[in-house]
Amino acid sequence: MAKGISEIIAILMMIIIVSSISVIIYSYSVGFLTGVTSIFGERTRIDIISMKEKFVIVDVFVEVLSNNSIVSVAVYNYGKVDVILHQMFINGTKAEVEEIKLAPNNVVWFNGSVPILLSNSTFYLRIVTKMGNFYEVLVS
Repeated sequence: MAKGISEIIAILMMIIIVSSISVIIYSYSVGFLTGVTSIFGERTRIDIISMKEKFVIVDVFVEVLSNNSIVSVAVYNYGKVDVILHQMFINGTKAEVEEIKLAPNNVVWFNGSVPILLSNSTFYLRIVTKMGNFYEVLVS
């Protein structure tokens, strides 16, 4: 009769091996799903903040220089979160600007320089925030 391990020992070893593999797979999946859950949570938080941004263009002033125009835009934040004014577009052309943080219930002048002569012309003006929201108006 050949000697080998008993059936009981073999079953116990198989249970230990399968249990070890299942613990490793469970640990990996919990870590992976936690990361995915936190990404969705962060995206939801950003979307909520983005929806709370509420601003409007109150006034526009244009100064024409030799080769370009300086556009000054009065922007009012009527929302409950800070708005970071990030970009300005005139007729689709990106203006050179500096970001400005606009607190709730405040007005700031957001200035941009664009290489277009805007004297006595009608143009589209778009202000874009850091979160991607925008307000567009036709200036005449």
